[in-house]
Amino acid sequence: MDKELLFSYISGQATDAQIKEVMQWAHEDPANMKELETLRRLNDEATWGAGLDPEESRKC
Repeated sequence: MDKELLFSYISGQATDAQIKEVMQWAHEDPANMKELETLRRLNDEATWGAGLDPEESRKC
């Protein structure tokens, strides 16, 4: 799967057709779903503050 498409999906910028494509790919194989979840988690950490103490991140 094209990483650019996955990041478009994660960032909420994917079209309906692209969302469908990503969802089909993710459900084809548990490894695909794990990859998508990992990319989403990495994106969240980069966006919201990687390495923040969980107690500190709740204060934001």
